[in-house]
Amino acid sequence: MVGIRLSRNRGHQNALLAGLLCADGDAIVSIDADLQDDLAAIEAMLDRFHGGCDIVYGVRKRRTGDSLFKKLSAEGFYRILAACGAQTIFNHADFRLMSRRAIEALRDFREVNLYLRGIVPLIGFQSA
Repeated sequence: MVGIRLSRNRGHQNALLAGLLCADGDAIVSIDADLQDDLAAIEAMLDRFHGGCDIVYGVRKRRTGDSLFKKLSAEGFYRILAACGAQTIFNHADFRLMSRRAIEALRDFREVNLYLRGIVPLIGFQSA
């Protein structure tokens, strides 16, 4: 686990990117601190990584605990992005495993308006 102290609040996506770029290892898992993602899924993510995937997305099968409004607005959000032509993974937040190779490609992406859920699929590595 890596902690980084940023000089000021630069936003969620910049903080997440900083963590990915500063972490050591062959595979890095990012997960939000709200504990809504299934930690047990990390083992399956590692299996996919060892099977040759550079990016493994944590996708929610069920949104238990979410209100009806939250479920509908989240699903609507992904549908709107798809209608606009954005390449995103439906029901995927920021719970993902990335190989060192994928993180280095992300480092070279050079986008200033960060939306990692939209950028990660664009780097073009084998994913699951």
